[in-house]
Amino acid sequence: MILDMSALPEPLAALRGPARPLPVGFPRLGAYVVTYPANAASLEPTLADFRRSDWGAEPTVVNQPAEWPLDKDAASNNYKRALEFAAADGCDFALILEDDVRVCRRLRHNLLALPLVARDQCDYLGLFIPDLIRSPWERREAHLGYRLARPLYSGPNTTWEKYRMWGSQAYLLSRRFVAAALARWDDLVEGQDTRVLTVCNELQTPLWYSDPCLVDHAPRATAFGTPTAYAPDFDPDCVVTVEPGFQPPEAVPGWLAAEEAALVWQASAGRRVLELGTQSGRATVCIAQSAAGVVSVSRGDQSEAAEWVRRYGLADRVHFLRGDFAGACATLRGGFDLAFIDGEHDARGVAADIAAVLPLLAPGGRLAFHDYPDPGWPDVRRTVDDHARRLGWRRIAQEGYVGVFQTKRLLKLQKPRTI
Repeated sequence: MILDMSALPEPLAALRGPARPLPVGFPRLGAYVVTYPANAASLEPTLADFRRSDWGAEPTVVNQPAEWPLDKDAASNNYKRALEFAAADGCDFALILEDDVRVCRRLRHNLLALPLVARDQCDYLGLFIPDLIRSPWERREAHLGYRLARPLYSGPNTTWEKYRMWGSQAYLLSRRFVAAALARWDDLVEGQDTRVLTVCNELQTPLWYSDPCLVDHAPRATAFGTPTAYAPDFDPDCVVTVEPGFQPPEAVPGWLAAEEAALVWQASAGRRVLELGTQSGRATVCIAQSAAGVVSVSRGDQSEAAEWVRRYGLADRVHFLRGDFAGACATLRGGFDLAFIDGEHDARGVAADIAAVLPLLAPGGRLAFHDYPDPGWPDVRRTVDDHARRLGWRRIAQEGYVGVFQTKRLLKLQKPRTI
């Protein structure tokens, strides 16, 4: 039995579906500003500032009907109208702004430069986070212009400080997310911040934020008692550029954790790599970023992996080979510097995978195993450790459930010296 290692959390997998080629012109962006008549003094400088950016088009202003009350329910219903406008426009991503913000001058450029947007890897992207929140980040990818927040908040909360994730002054939401939010909106409670984050919680959507914030709060007295808050790192002149370094496989289905993915990238640097078990390509895109070349073998369909590899601009580095591991390996020439094995997880399967790749390794080549010390798959560790003892392998790196082993180098025979 082949393990299905390509699963995302079920709600998120249902939202996103398998990766397919992106349409020509992707991504199309739409901009929407939510406001209410009594806040006209705040709206006008917001629109004036937006026009000074590189957006190049007027945003759609979604003005709450004058007869509606000034309360959270009415504001949330008006936010729903903005979502409906975005759904009707058919944009790939909807930028929804509140009426009390300032934006960076290169707003459109910066959004399109973010890999999360350009590769369609996010459904929720916050462009503002208030400086009232303490230590919100799970990890930061500053060289790529984004960061991942901890899921500190879900459901109604009466406090603003420390542990409450909020920032609805500026969201970039995917078309998928907009549709999912509209389907749930009327069953949710509280304001738009709480409702959007509740949808994220239900869908298990990662909470991505730009790094730095691309939007700042321009606070005025409002009907909702919002506390004074600013972005901690807003720079109106910031320009997002993608810098060299590891690019994590965000949104690519699979079980490889972020720190494990970074080790796979590091272990593959400059090497010719053989991968057993393509799945949806999560490990493949990590390997191919740094490897000299990759042959990826799978019994199953590899079209989704090929699409992710293409989105990362790595198609020329990867050769996909479909078939039985042993049979496929028998058709390959040797000289691989690293074999990454993520196939069967029972003792017989792991042993067979090792037997298939060993003849293809260059002298002193390396082996990397996923789920090596995972207690959920004890046969992987037992089988690998048995081979390591018998064949003299040395474990040289481990991160999470990925272990990397150095095989023994063959000693060259030297001619006897003559006297």
